[in-house]
Amino acid sequence: MTDKTLLSLKTGFEGREYENGAINSFYNWVAEAALRYSLTSKTDVTLIAKRGIQESVYQNTGWYEFNRVGLNLQYHVTHNITAELGGSFQNNRYPRETTEGTV
Repeated sequence: MTDKTLLSLKTGFEGREYENGAINSFYNWVAEAALRYSLTSKTDVTLIAKRGIQESVYQNTGWYEFNRVGLNLQYHVTHNITAELGGSFQNNRYPRETTEGTV
């Protein structure tokens, strides 16, 4: 994009099938985008967005879909040492209600 800005895009198609017929299969697009901006020669800030699926720990569903947005700040102390501070927000969406462990 520019000398100070780097954009990275990744996309793909992911599918999961389970032997247990009670667990829903999954077929959908997954994607990730990262926009890095160099504030100074030693400091970078990166905005990250990701959508994908993750294996679930619940017995009645094998997976969940997630959407994540994050922000990272990197400071290159030396050539071999980098300090990083980051945070993110993630929303999980299950294909069915999970009631395991409730009263």
